[in-house]
Amino acid sequence: MKNLTARARIIAYFSAATLLLICLCVFAYVQLQRIQDQASIARSESVPGLVLASQLQAVSISTYSSVEQLILERDSVKRQQIKTYLGEKTAERLNLLKQYESVIRSDRQRELLRTTEAALIPYMTLRKQVEQLSGDPETRAEAAALLQNQLQTLYDSLQGAIQSEVDFNRVGAGEAGRKIQEAIGTAEAVLLACLLLGTVALVAAGYQLVQAINRPLARIVSAMNLVRGGDYSQKIVLMQGGEFSVLANGLKSYHIYPGLNSVVVALKIG
Repeated sequence: MKNLTARARIIAYFSAATLLLICLCVFAYVQLQRIQDQASIARSESVPGLVLASQLQAVSISTYSSVEQLILERDSVKRQQIKTYLGEKTAERLNLLKQYESVIRSDRQRELLRTTEAALIPYMTLRKQVEQLSGDPETRAEAAALLQNQLQTLYDSLQGAIQSEVDFNRVGAGEAGRKIQEAIGTAEAVLLACLLLGTVALVAAGYQLVQAINRPLARIVSAMNLVRGGDYSQKIVLMQGGEFSVLANGLKSYHIYPGLNSVVVALKIG
């Protein structure tokens, strides 16, 4: 680096700065891609899955409570309203299951969905029996016993399966958010470090460039002052290879004639 010309130094320093800028741009692009990927997972999979699984859970709770209310209700009009509500919620649950299946991507989510569907089949079969038995006053007590002894167990299994889906999607959404924050933190740290490193490098490069120009220029100016005063005896010492060496060699040409300084002195006296 010491033998480089000022022009070569300028090119080298600006090339290094450009390379650093390119590296920062590539790094920022990679980090933004990571953030985009995690945001896409959260937007299209984890968050919708969490919402749908939570809705399934709410539907199961409300329908089970409605079945309990149906067994206790004596008024025919209210019983019909409860049955209508149960029919609507059953259709809503089937629709939620279809929507959930369309948004899930991982094998684990599909496995949990299959578990929920497997738990739903016996629950719905027994629930229909309970609803039918509750319609006859003579079999209403049997319906209550069936709900207490069997349907409750199937309901707990169904809720457990749905809760597993809720938990998995909640963890997935949280993990996506954590990775986004991690990518942002890494980008901030690296960009700050590169900014500090780049600042130090630019200051050092600027100092070296100024010295590469200032030192030979100062020597040439000093020699020019001597020449202007008529003193041709001083030698100019510069490192070879720089732009200033051309000018220095021109000044050195005065030393080809050893008696030139004596002639000048004699002319001044005469």
